[in-house]
Amino acid sequence: KEAYDAAVFLYGQITVFNKADTLALLQKIVQALKPHGRLCIEILDERRIDKKNSTWWHTGDSGLWGETPFLHLGERTWLAEEKIVLERFHVYYLENGESLEIELCDQSYTIAEMTDVLHTAGFTNVDVYPAWGQLPLYDKDEWVLFVAEK
Repeated sequence: KEAYDAAVFLYGQITVFNKADTLALLQKIVQALKPHGRLCIEILDERRIDKKNSTWWHTGDSGLWGETPFLHLGERTWLAEEKIVLERFHVYYLENGESLEIELCDQSYTIAEMTDVLHTAGFTNVDVYPAWGQLPLYDKDEWVLFVAEK
């Protein structure tokens, strides 16, 4: 069975899974790592998450939503009891009338909660680096980096 030295989840991608799926995924990562293998996880700092319900819109000629003119409508809902941000994106393509709807959920974790999940999954040591350990990154204050060792 092949084993790995390291695994990476950057830009908060681990938080798109619900808590049960996150734990199951982390347990699979533990199984896939070599002894003393490491996992690097970057999540949004729970204190920095926008917890206000909001809506927005903008238009563009190209970008994330495609290479033709579009209208983007967005909405954000904070589900306080579940500690989840739900975002919906509605994109209307102005040249052909087609539309696209995307839903994105982000589970929020405190540093202590994510550390506990990592230990529960089977990691033996977890180091935490708020603000990326003060590396000179423009958005470092929004993120917390976890390095977990098998």
